[in-house]
Amino acid sequence: MNLRDFFHPERAVAFAFKLFCAIVCLLALPSLLTALFSQLSGTQLCGAVLLGLVASPIAYVIRERRHRRPARVARRGAERTPLPPPNEEEE
Repeated sequence: MNLRDFFHPERAVAFAFKLFCAIVCLLALPSLLTALFSQLSGTQLCGAVLLGLVASPIAYVIRERRHRRPARVARRGAERTPLPPPNEEEE
């Protein structure tokens, strides 16, 4: 965020709202995770960690393949013949 953005009311309010949401998430996330993980048994917790370790690289590979698609090869077809400008035909 640029310092000049604080002088624009819309941008300042948008930044303040994003900052507020980030702080609320950072404060609420640990208690939410604690409540969730306290109800899981040891094997369920281990399974969740293993699932995350497997799913994360797979998701990364999928994202990279979608992001870096090879450029489409131009198909060989009929080429257009160049047309002379209309002014040259009159001469």
